[in-house]
Amino acid sequence: MSSGVTYPRGFRASAVAAGLKPSGALDLAMLLGDAGTAAAGLFTTNTVVAAPVVRSRTHLASGRARGVLVNSGQANAATGARGDDDALAALSAVAEAAGLAVGELLACSTGVIGEPIHMEPLRAGVPGLALWGAFLASWLGMMMRTMWIARRRGQTDWAALSLFIACYAMAMVINATFDVALEAPMQGVWFWCLIGFGIGSVMVYRAQHHEPV
Repeated sequence: MSSGVTYPRGFRASAVAAGLKPSGALDLAMLLGDAGTAAAGLFTTNTVVAAPVVRSRTHLASGRARGVLVNSGQANAATGARGDDDALAALSAVAEAAGLAVGELLACSTGVIGEPIHMEPLRAGVPGLALWGAFLASWLGMMMRTMWIARRRGQTDWAALSLFIACYAMAMVINATFDVALEAPMQGVWFWCLIGFGIGSVMVYRAQHHEPV
């Protein structure tokens, strides 16, 4: 992969359909950087700003941030004091699940203006968001470790297979984030087939070489 939010080293991302959008599409995502990540922001110059902008400006004053929580469905704009409370509550829920300080997280919301964030489905989606990110990171780490081991041993076919599976699966995740058509059930079938194929290929490789991978 030569593009995408996780192309730079030190970044992970995950997304779930929490139920914020009636369509059932992906609507809650998180981008997380490694410890020590530096951050900067470019914000609107408008006098009237949404609650996530105010919160993110405050957190970025230190010049440090580890992650960004993004939701679609409700913009959390023109929602008054409730909007401020909801933005902080959403970041607090993610911070607790990810083991971070709430000040290390930024907020971005897009969707219907004037409609408060649907906090109940958002909170319910946070554990899945953290688990999904951990699963993808673990699976991708397994595939890349296998690729590097095979490459060091001169086993180019195995290395190429591991890299192909990993890139194909991650490309599907990235595409599904931006293209609603790719969130259909059949796309999910192919994605999980790739995940299973990756796990199976690692198991075969490990069995053939009689050592853990």
